[in-house]
Amino acid sequence: MRFLFCFVLTPHDSLPPLIFTLSAVLWLEEYLQRWKKTLVVVSHDREFLNTVCTDVIHLHDLKLTAYRGNFAQFEDMYEQRRREANKAFEKCALWSAVCGAAVLA
Repeated sequence: MRFLFCFVLTPHDSLPPLIFTLSAVLWLEEYLQRWKKTLVVVSHDREFLNTVCTDVIHLHDLKLTAYRGNFAQFEDMYEQRRREANKAFEKCALWSAVCGAAVLA
């Protein structure tokens, strides 16, 4: 299984960027697609991530969450979970406000 480990990195000005030719990127994509073991990929190239990754492990608030699919699918699922969590929070806040007002009355 191939994994992408997603997390926010601060840029390091002392590290030079790696620049690959198109043929080198295509070769690497093909090579990594055939790779049978777990690997960690860090890249800013979304197309490359979508091609290479089959699973994403997202680190957020010191918690790891696994997602099946490529990077685009991860983004969709993460956004959906975030919207659902916001709705649940708003519902809970509304319920607390109604119950708090009823207790005070």
